[in-house]
Amino acid sequence: MDQRSSFKQILIEYLNDPSLENISGALQQLSVDITPPLLYRYRKCTPRHLTELANEVLAFSAPVAYEDDPDDAYVTLSHDRIAEMHSLATGKLFPFFSALMEMSLEDCRRSFSGIFSPNGPISNMFEGVVPPQRTWRNQDFVGMSDDDKSRCLTEAFSGIANVISEKDACSRIRKETKVTCLCEKSNSKEMWEEYAEEGTGFQVAYKKESLFGIGSLGVTLPLIFPVIYEEERPDMSELAMMIALRDAGFAFLPGDTPIQRYWLACALKAIYIKGKKLFSHEEEWRIVIPDQTVNETHRLYAARLCPIEYIKLGERVSAKNEETLRDIAEKINVPVLRYYE
Repeated sequence: MDQRSSFKQILIEYLNDPSLENISGALQQLSVDITPPLLYRYRKCTPRHLTELANEVLAFSAPVAYEDDPDDAYVTLSHDRIAEMHSLATGKLFPFFSALMEMSLEDCRRSFSGIFSPNGPISNMFEGVVPPQRTWRNQDFVGMSDDDKSRCLTEAFSGIANVISEKDACSRIRKETKVTCLCEKSNSKEMWEEYAEEGTGFQVAYKKESLFGIGSLGVTLPLIFPVIYEEERPDMSELAMMIALRDAGFAFLPGDTPIQRYWLACALKAIYIKGKKLFSHEEEWRIVIPDQTVNETHRLYAARLCPIEYIKLGERVSAKNEETLRDIAEKINVPVLRYYE
């Protein structure tokens, strides 16, 4: 099984059952096992890229800031699937939501620990979601009849379903995610042309150990995976629904809950699955920062210190830019290779 197939298999398993134990650990171990010894980044000789090189930082950008790739972190949805989830929330799950509507958030947490068996199968994507405490004013529902509660719940979910859109979901996932894009090919003609300004730029090589050594992007090892190329984009209706729920004020219970795991799995699917026709030649790998601090979330770019293995000059790099690149290489003590080396 190749690297992309291995990643796709475990990602699908994760999406189908986010209550699986140790799934995060399995993803991290797979990331370490399949990442190639070297990955590459093709760069233009712009002031920003040269400054990043001189400081040995690996830049992460929000997908909305990507210069040439509108397909990144794109969310597609099925309105039929949205309707199914709407029906589930206001039908089969009504008794459960009805009870939550009268509880405090602390009581909600206790109810989840008692109602759901940690070893049992996940019932649906709404496990771990509680009604908004401020908007709902749960005390208003105490003693309310089931018919009135059902009407309120139906109105709430109808409002959510009506405002779900691909555009809004794309916007949210792009704001909350930072990604850096690398390539597994050491001398890709297409990548030199597209990302190194027709060979007038340079290439940076990163060792696997250095990439994992950029440290914790939060409290865990970075996740490094290959992009999966498909004929069509996957349906992302669940992610769009979760985004709409949060925007409407519904709370996701914190911690290692199924809904939090499912959120991460859906975000990974949105980021790592791309269209085959336009992008498969890139043979791309990505490092993801899925969770940011408040301050960093609102920036388009983030950076992590990461030593480089070597610099390779583009075939048509100018004499002036070559001199600049060699000066930088001397200061950071890394070798410089020519295009054919």
